[in-house]
Amino acid sequence: QPHQQSALDKLHNMRRFALFMQMRAGKTKVAVDLICNHFAHGRIGRVLWLCPNSARATAAYQWQQFAVCDVTCKIVALETISGCGNKRLVEIDSWVTEDCAIVIDESQMIKNARAKLSRRLDNWLKNAPVVGILSGTPITQNVQDLYNQAKSLDWRIFGYRNIYQFQAAHLVMSDKFV
Repeated sequence: QPHQQSALDKLHNMRRFALFMQMRAGKTKVAVDLICNHFAHGRIGRVLWLCPNSARATAAYQWQQFAVCDVTCKIVALETISGCGNKRLVEIDSWVTEDCAIVIDESQMIKNARAKLSRRLDNWLKNAPVVGILSGTPITQNVQDLYNQAKSLDWRIFGYRNIYQFQAAHLVMSDKFV
């Protein structure tokens, strides 16, 4: 598809990427192609693919269908990251080596920096050689949703290290409509 090729052309050398495309527009295909490109250029050696538990089987099927490279991919539910005990977390942490790319499908689930999921992902994302986020609905509640996802890639995208700086600069906060 032309829009998929356009995204691939634009992002093929980016080590941080976001694919905010409509549902069924081919985000996963583009992300897999980008990952295979990074693997072919020796930038990564493995992939941790994070998605909602309900999407794990689909992610595995699409990875098998679209991957044109021999990179190993571990698919883990986002709910597992936020809800697992230390033993499982250590197991996943051992998978995340210095050559491990991380892809977060349905990245709108990254709600805020204080959430357990965000805290557990933080170190992995900072140290990963390649990070991608995918969503068909990046803003589910308000513009803060977009900030949190962008910050997971790199705080410099918006230029604020925390949500409070972002809010002070761009939002008018009120409890009038709560």
